Amino acid sequence: LYIYVVPNILSYDQKISITAAKQVIKNDALKWAKENKIEYTDNNKFLLKVDEGNPNQLRDYRNYMLKYSLKKTFINIDGAIIFYIKKISHMLVLNPFFVDKFYEFDSIESYLKSDNHKNLIKYRIIYSIIFMIIIFIGFYRSLKFYKPETIFLLSSLIAYNIIILGFLGTPRYFAPTLIYVSFFIGPIFSNSRLIK
Repeated sequence: LYIYVVPNILSYDQKISITAAKQVIKNDALKWAKENKIEYTDNNKFLLKVDEGNPNQLRDYRNYMLKYSLKKTFINIDGAIIFYIKKISHMLVLNPFFVDKFYEFDSIESYLKSDNHKNLIKYRIIYSIIFMIIIFIGFYRSLKFYKPETIFLLSSLIAYNIIILGFLGTPRYFAPTLIYVSFFIGPIFSNSRLIK
């Protein structure tokens, strides 16, 4: 939350860049550290370097980051919701080209900023829409095949992954969900009723 989510929320809420939002967060952390007499090293990075030899101060800093993140998220709830919906949308646009195209580049950052990646987005959206339609048809057909408890459990496991990992906005984190989604593909091709 502290590293990935809060800077985006503050950026949206205060109409500033992500870099400026990270500086606001760091300034707040510096102020907190001075007020609480926390020994740290400021090596011009986003996070303060708190001495690991002092576990109490390290614990206090980690608790501060958690409380700060929750506070900023709930105070700026509209920005948090917009950020979250945007990231879940990114997560649900599957990327079947990732493994093949990624190895043509030096790093993931260079791949994600490349024209190659941007040109494939329209194909990924079409692919994802077709995939989701198949899943919804399978879900509808599964109502005749599976017990309600099974459908609820599978749906909960799918929703859990999306809710927990959605804020990262990365399609590869949707991959574990495909295990549970596969149960909804089977009923599309089956004519016989499964044993309940």
